Amino acid sequence: MTTYADGRTESTFDGFRNLFRSAPDRAWRYEDVEPRNFLRPTGGPILIAPAPENPPELVILNDVPDVLDQGMMPAGPIFAAGYIANSMLHRSKMSSYRCSPSFLFRMLNGSESTAVEMIDTLKFLQSSGCARTALVPYRTPGDYGRSPDSLAVRDARNFRIQGFGRVDLTDMDQIRNHLLLGRVVITSVVLPENLVQYDDDVFDHPEGDVMGRQSFALIGYDAKKARVLLQNSMGKDWGDDGRVWIPVGWYVRMVVDAYVIY
Repeated sequence: MTTYADGRTESTFDGFRNLFRSAPDRAWRYEDVEPRNFLRPTGGPILIAPAPENPPELVILNDVPDVLDQGMMPAGPIFAAGYIANSMLHRSKMSSYRCSPSFLFRMLNGSESTAVEMIDTLKFLQSSGCARTALVPYRTPGDYGRSPDSLAVRDARNFRIQGFGRVDLTDMDQIRNHLLLGRVVITSVVLPENLVQYDDDVFDHPEGDVMGRQSFALIGYDAKKARVLLQNSMGKDWGDDGRVWIPVGWYVRMVVDAYVIY
């Protein structure tokens, strides 16, 4: 938060938005923003993943749940942390398990349609878990159904996380190391205008206003090409079948948070 001489205050995110709105050139430039300038230092301790002796250059997680579409609801953390990361965490317990986005949305939001925050989603997964999609289906984009019943609430307790931690983004090898442990890196980034509707496999030219932020599942890292692979929850028409590679140089300038669960 910045406080000016006249008493006005401006959050880091608003400053970022205003920076690009006032720029005559709509293309973003590295020199306009420092790496990790918008990274939130809150939300638990940093969780360090051990470095393997001979790490591969390319790591992509296998058997990631299919891309879904969150619709117009502000529910990105539910899909990244719940549907993708929590589903993969518990696959050893039940190979068919899929965390229900509908369950998390209704339990965190009730009958409202307000934005679901990442830290609230992670804390709920730790305290209450996530019911199976078999009990609380998610069928139509943006339709999260009714409030879950008591059976679903009991089922969710079988799929709680032990905890969560932040990823050390001053060392990009930590992303690779967590992925090698089978962990999804749950991350949010500021959302440039041309990323909202995107139809290519590599995003390396941010342009336009900041439209907010979006949560993704980071499921791949390519050390040779210095880029990360993100899976979105905007449907398969977005990016390349719902996924996009982003150069590390842009990722560290756009990132807001990055977590892993265990």
